[in-house]
Amino acid sequence: NDFFTSSEKVMFAKRLAIIFMLSESVPFSVIQKGLKVSSYTISKFNLSIELGKYSGVIKRFRSKKDKENFWIDLEVILRAGMPPYVGRGRWKYMNDYIRKNKNKKK
Repeated sequence: NDFFTSSEKVMFAKRLAIIFMLSESVPFSVIQKGLKVSSYTISKFNLSIELGKYSGVIKRFRSKKDKENFWIDLEVILRAGMPPYVGRGRWKYMNDYIRKNKNKKK
């Protein structure tokens, strides 16, 4: 709790999520809408990934178990630090996307 403020936790979680989602070929529009980040921010991370800057982080997410745990951990961090955007349906878009893609991979 003393290491990051609540807003820093959210920023860090979003950055990890962008890296993870790009490595999973999630479209920019989904990342932008789901995480409420700019296309410029996504582009910066995409370029960094192409240059190999986050290869160690991406390797960490390669196993199925790590991927599943990532989504759970990300949701906990974001829900704890972000105020509701539009009420109870705040996460509906991301939840629908995750559920749809889980079913595709089975």
